[in-house]
Amino acid sequence: MNKYLTVLTVLILFTACSSNEDKMTLTGNVKGLKKGTLLLQKIQDSVLVSIDSVLVNGNSLFSFKETILEPEIYYLNVRLENGILKDDRISFFAESNPINISTTLTNFAIDAKITGSNNQEKYKTYKKIIDRYSDRNLELIEQIFEAKKKKKSTAKFWGTGNSKREAMFVDDLAEAVLFFLNKKTNKN
Repeated sequence: MNKYLTVLTVLILFTACSSNEDKMTLTGNVKGLKKGTLLLQKIQDSVLVSIDSVLVNGNSLFSFKETILEPEIYYLNVRLENGILKDDRISFFAESNPINISTTLTNFAIDAKITGSNNQEKYKTYKKIIDRYSDRNLELIEQIFEAKKKKKSTAKFWGTGNSKREAMFVDDLAEAVLFFLNKKTNKN
């Protein structure tokens, strides 16, 4: 009887520890990919490391299973059959949900359609904001470069140069209040 109880306890513990609650199932299709390797990657200790890979040989459908303890940024990259690693990679929010990525080989990162990730829309919004600031910085660099090329000592950015304060700081307000409270007024 003790043997049966021990075996039953071990089986219960084994099945309880092997739940799929923390599993991400990543599936998808890379249209146009005949031969190559898909790499599932993430950043560990500031280094991009490959977590898993799938060899594609004729069928462009793929599937990965990975344990995800908390939502995290993962990357999908493709290495072509000649060993060349494409420069563009797909970044996505990995979570313990079924996630699907559909894309094309010619526009790997641009054509990517990602479904199943709850945080992906927030990540897209974040990336748009970062891109907006990057674009603005590039415009500033371009204007400075053009001014130097034309041997101008100044570069004109946005606006007229007649800036007005649109907000008041608390310190400025407190200073103004103290000024008027301490000012002697005429009783006339």
